[in-house]
Amino acid sequence: MVCHRLKWSIISVLAALCCAAAAEDNDQSWKNLSELKHRTRLILVTKERHCAAGSLKSVGYTDVTVNLLDGTTATFHRADLLRVNRVQVRTIGCNDRG
Repeated sequence: MVCHRLKWSIISVLAALCCAAAAEDNDQSWKNLSELKHRTRLILVTKERHCAAGSLKSVGYTDVTVNLLDGTTATFHRADLLRVNRVQVRTIGCNDRG
């Protein structure tokens, strides 16, 4: 009986530690997002698998606002986002050859 309780106590503690580590990683990722420059190009994917592309307008503690490619502005709640990627955009100028 004591071994059974001890086993479940250890499992509970390990589960709590894993959840805490995941929350810290999520917070660090959101902090990294907030350090991006205004107008950084992004692709956002929601948990419903909808995608949006645009430039960063602002990042708050619970949401991110993006100027979409069609000229509108959209705010995405942190809890609804599955992924946010920064997009590298190569501009073609007069000095490019090829």
